[in-house]
Amino acid sequence: MKLRFKIFAPNIMYLQIWAEKLHGCAEFFGRRSMNLMLCTMPQRIPRSNDSFDTFIKTTATALVQGAPTTAQRLGLTPEQTTAWLDFKTAWQEVYTKHTNPLLRTPAVREEKEWVREAFMDFASPVLLAMSVHSALTEDDRLTFRLPKRDRTMTKRGRIDDVPAATIEPLTGGSIKVRVRHSAVHGRSSLHPLADHLEMRYMLVPPQGMGEDGLLWPEPPATAAQCPLVCISTRALFTLRVGEVKAGMRLYAFFRWVNATNDAHSGSWSNARYTVIV
Repeated sequence: MKLRFKIFAPNIMYLQIWAEKLHGCAEFFGRRSMNLMLCTMPQRIPRSNDSFDTFIKTTATALVQGAPTTAQRLGLTPEQTTAWLDFKTAWQEVYTKHTNPLLRTPAVREEKEWVREAFMDFASPVLLAMSVHSALTEDDRLTFRLPKRDRTMTKRGRIDDVPAATIEPLTGGSIKVRVRHSAVHGRSSLHPLADHLEMRYMLVPPQGMGEDGLLWPEPPATAAQCPLVCISTRALFTLRVGEVKAGMRLYAFFRWVNATNDAHSGSWSNARYTVIV
C-alpha cells in the first residue's frame, strides 16, 4: 500500500508525506523522536489505547458533520479531511485485531503503534491551525481537546530583532534548524517577547545541467513567496521533508511571532538555503 497525504492549511502549515507502508516505515516516521518538530503545541492527542480510540473516532465523525462541515468551517482542505478519515479507518482495522487475543500478534501491536504515531505527527500541525481559527467554537474545542486561546492583549513591546538562524542538512531528508536572538551569543534561544518561531520555506528542484553545474531558478526574494510553513516553540529542532526531496534546495525565512498581537511580531530574516541530502 502506498499512501500519500497532502496536508495544507492556508498560512499555517503545509506538509507532504510519502510512505511505502504506514506501519513499518521506520526510516521516515521514526519513533516520534523529540527532534521531529514539524510544529509543536501542548500534546492534546491522548496516547492510551482506549482514549486514543475514542478521540480519533469522535473527531473523524465531527469533521464531516454540519453544513458547512466542521472541517470546512475550520479551514481543513479536502486532502486533510480525507487523510484524517483514512487514519481513523486504519486505526479501527488494526485496533480491532489488537483487542482480539487470538489476533494480537507482535506485528499487530507494532502496526497499532505506527498508525497512532503517524497520526499524531499528521494531526498536531492541523490541530494547531484549528486552535487559532476564528470560527472555532467551544464545542469544537472540547471535541478536539484544544486549549483555550489566550486573547488577552499582553503588554509586550514590538519585537525589533530578527532570528539569527542556521540550517544544516542531515541524511535522510532532514534539516537541523537552530535559531537565537541577537542578545544571546552562541546558544540556541527564543526571543523573550515571542510566543514562537515562524519559518517559511520552499523546496526548489534544479532546472537542469549547465556548463558550470546544476542550473537553479531564481531564489525567493521574500517570505511571502514561500508556501510552506513550520511553527516551532523550540530554538533547536529537526524538520523532516523526506528522502524524496534529496537534491532539492530549501530556502527559508524566519521571524519571531507575537501570537496575541501580530503587529508586534518581528521582521523576516534574510533567506537561508541548503541542499536536501
